[in-house]
Amino acid sequence: MLLLWKCQDCGWHGSDEEIISFADPVLEGNIWSICPECRAAEQFDNMCDEPECKQLATCGWPSTESYRRTCFEHSSFNKKREA
Repeated sequence: MLLLWKCQDCGWHGSDEEIISFADPVLEGNIWSICPECRAAEQFDNMCDEPECKQLATCGWPSTESYRRTCFEHSSFNKKREA
């Protein structure tokens, strides 16, 4: 499952595959993540992985398909309370 992100600077939404990443030329092993829209560095919030949801991911939980990162509304914790 792809991780979804929002740029804190420009509001861009996208997946981890769309973020520009490159190795730091000075600090070996350090990877920089750059917004493809505004070119801000390391300014991302993790977003809920539920399609069309624009809330921040606040819960991580194992599902039958994969590990999920969701907002509380779409989390397994909330669904247990509804049961």
